[in-house]
Amino acid sequence: MVFLILILILLIILMAVLAFFLISLAFYWLKLGVPFAVSRTDLIEKLIKEVSLEEGKVFYDLGSGDGSFLYYLAKKHPKVRFVGYELNFALYLFSRFFCRINNLSFYRRNFFNINLRNADYLYLFLFPEVMNRLLPKLKKELKTGAVVIANSFQFDGLRSDKIFPSEKRLGTLYLYKF
Repeated sequence: MVFLILILILLIILMAVLAFFLISLAFYWLKLGVPFAVSRTDLIEKLIKEVSLEEGKVFYDLGSGDGSFLYYLAKKHPKVRFVGYELNFALYLFSRFFCRINNLSFYRRNFFNINLRNADYLYLFLFPEVMNRLLPKLKKELKTGAVVIANSFQFDGLRSDKIFPSEKRLGTLYLYKF
């Protein structure tokens, strides 16, 4: 009987955590206009193949979600520093708890309020409206030579330097040099 009560309590706790996570995803999607979406592994492999990440450089992911994209890259490139910014509290906690590696850090901050001057590479998997709002900040703060990698969506009125097309939905990468 005690065992069944413990299992019931654990199930209630698990359901509460899941509900918190789902409500958090919905809230931040409605608040910020950016839903949670995972970058596919084949896309990460394409990025690794096509973009040469140099040792000692810094790679930012704005809206890093659950951190799995950066974690995968950080394992492949131990001499590059990876930094993820995520505002969604549940996703940020998930990243901090599950994606632990020496060259990877996560911060819970609104990326419109951080300084981007240290970024050598910047990864964006954002809707076009958000990217276009971000563009003046990128032009103002990114150092000369910084590379912006946009997943699936382009900036309005800015020609990409290189395109890595994909036949899969949400799989084309656009590279911009600033």
